[in-house]
Amino acid sequence: MKSEYEFDFSTDGFRFSKSHSFTGTTEKHSAWPSYVGDCSKLKVEFKIVPDLDEERPIDPKATQTGKLYVTFPFRSDGVDDFISHIVITFAHQINFNNSGLFDIDLGTYFAELIPETEEEKEELGDRPHFGRLSLTEVIPDPTFDSKAFTKRSSNLDMALVALYNHATKETNIIDRFLSLFKVLEDFAYKGSSKTTSNVFKKNGIIREKYLSSFVDTVNIEPYEEFVDSIIKIRNECAHFKRKSNFGFEVQDIRLKEVKEKYVPILQYIAYELITHGN
Repeated sequence: MKSEYEFDFSTDGFRFSKSHSFTGTTEKHSAWPSYVGDCSKLKVEFKIVPDLDEERPIDPKATQTGKLYVTFPFRSDGVDDFISHIVITFAHQINFNNSGLFDIDLGTYFAELIPETEEEKEELGDRPHFGRLSLTEVIPDPTFDSKAFTKRSSNLDMALVALYNHATKETNIIDRFLSLFKVLEDFAYKGSSKTTSNVFKKNGIIREKYLSSFVDTVNIEPYEEFVDSIIKIRNECAHFKRKSNFGFEVQDIRLKEVKEKYVPILQYIAYELITHGN
């Protein structure tokens, strides 16, 4: 059985003049999920179908929009980390060979299971299609609070404010993590020759902000282990040594934990240090 996914895409800086079809092959990896099956290689089919009728797309920020169809030689019930990795890797290859941006919306998709035998047709019945639609609640914009602005802005370190703002606008998780880490590092470092780990672990204010970032402090990662974790992540964000199996790839599956677990904590601590650290 095959699985075909339909994604929306947009380009910025270049256009497709026609549809294109590609076949990609990847060697088996230990991280493959079990549903891929027992095979030494995986062949994935890609088809780019651009919108050619309109001179400009509805999205004013896009040069062109269209559909990307990706067919996998196995049954899949949704976009997970493995499928996302393959699709984004394809997008990277398109971007590398063009002077613009090829962006794929993984949040919304339509998919079809394609049976290859009579048994598979009977198994699917009349339910071969599925999909996902990402919805975002429209929340009214907050009203500017001049009193809070005056109170908070009177004694801020603007170098750290700029670094924090850069981090919150950064979509790349590696760069966001590094920028937030720098805020903590600058706050903790007092000209000491001690290692970053020792400086962080002995800083009572950072420890206090870390603990206050949790509602329930019973089952959280101990502060010393948290420091070891973020320093290891910082090192793997800053260095890339594949022969030593060290460093994050751009689409490294481990970055999901960095994004969901560590970045929110660092962002909270960084904000608190800037506004209430002194």
